[in-house]
Amino acid sequence: MRKISLHKYLLVSALLYCLNSHGQTIYVNQVGFDATQPKTALVAVNDPLQETSFDVVNVANGKTVFKNKLKLQGEIKEWVPGQVFYKADFSPVHETGKYMVRVGTILSDTFEVADNFLARKTIPAILHYYY
Repeated sequence: MRKISLHKYLLVSALLYCLNSHGQTIYVNQVGFDATQPKTALVAVNDPLQETSFDVVNVANGKTVFKNKLKLQGEIKEWVPGQVFYKADFSPVHETGKYMVRVGTILSDTFEVADNFLARKTIPAILHYYY
């Protein structure tokens, strides 16, 4: 495995932060998803999108593994005035791996898809909490 310097990591992180700033965000479960269960993300933007497609990108190789259209969910004026929300459903992604959702230049945080992923990640934490 190739090592990456802290400096390069921080530089890439800062770049990704800038791309994701200005009120445009993709909210995704950062813990991960079970391979066979529904998988969705919520996209928040300042203005309605002209192009409503999204990609799911494999982080390991940069290849798009799934492409679909966003579904308009509307606004929540009482909580976040001026933001428009879309739902990205990528439930057909079943292959184990680490991924990101991409809408134009907006990138989500990395998340993992695997068999029984949530149980494997959460049950040990629950047991550790009590014992």
